[in-house]
Amino acid sequence: MLITEVSLFFLVLLTLWLYRRFCTELHYKRYFALGIGLWIGYVALVICFQKYYLAAIPEIANAAWSAIFFNALSKYLFLFVLLTMGKYFKDNFIQQHYEKEERHLKVQSELQNLKAQISPHFLFNTMNNFYGLAVEKSDKLPELMVRLSELLRYSLYETNHITVPLSNEIAYLNNYIELEKIRLEDTLVYEFEVAIAPNMDFKIAPLILVVFVENAFKHAKNVKNDVIRIKILLSVSDAGLLYFEMNNNCLPEPETVLERNSNGIGLENVKKRLEVLYPNTMHHFETDHWDNNFQVRLTINLAR
Repeated sequence: MLITEVSLFFLVLLTLWLYRRFCTELHYKRYFALGIGLWIGYVALVICFQKYYLAAIPEIANAAWSAIFFNALSKYLFLFVLLTMGKYFKDNFIQQHYEKEERHLKVQSELQNLKAQISPHFLFNTMNNFYGLAVEKSDKLPELMVRLSELLRYSLYETNHITVPLSNEIAYLNNYIELEKIRLEDTLVYEFEVAIAPNMDFKIAPLILVVFVENAFKHAKNVKNDVIRIKILLSVSDAGLLYFEMNNNCLPEPETVLERNSNGIGLENVKKRLEVLYPNTMHHFETDHWDNNFQVRLTINLAR
């Protein structure tokens, strides 16, 4: 009985592996054919094992192999169907839960993105800088106005989609940085390295990455008597694994500053969005703080 129960445990694990292997790709016929064949073979082996090792028991020794087999087969196939149904309903329940959370989070994010990402404070500073450039009749003004227009258009319309092309998100980051450069002028030293093959066409949830850049500039206004340093690295492998790293200098205890200036869309909100949009192993997010430096590291599997 012990050997039979242990072997049944491994049979269940193998059946669940077959389910994940074929049913998630909608190959139901292949799953049921392999699954039923596997369980029939298992029942046959169990009967042979019992007939051999329990031959001293008259009830088993005198019983026909076929009678024992068909009697046990109905029970084991019922267990197979029950296991499959349980796995199916469990996966569907989890999927519906994630879809519900995603819809709810999307509605919240639309309003939060409008309030936080293009905040009145940011627009106020930008328009003041535009006024100064207009007085000076600077040649930079038309280009910067186009960047602001693109920034507003992206926040108003692109965020209605669950995912957007990664190139659009990168363009949004560039526009945001260029506008912030007006305010900081010569006090800003930044690097933005992008390592993505031109033919890649991966998509990403909108406004996931800009939150970190926005918070870096919020830290920057608290840095006194020092050059503001921001370095951003963004790369995507051929397999669709995105790696995002950002380093910036800041005052000690940046987490407190971050939460105080986050306007409700700080690190906790980003963590929640990542958990819903890229659950389980589809993303990895961590932060680090040492001396007067703050670092964000994020990986997202865009291919799944």
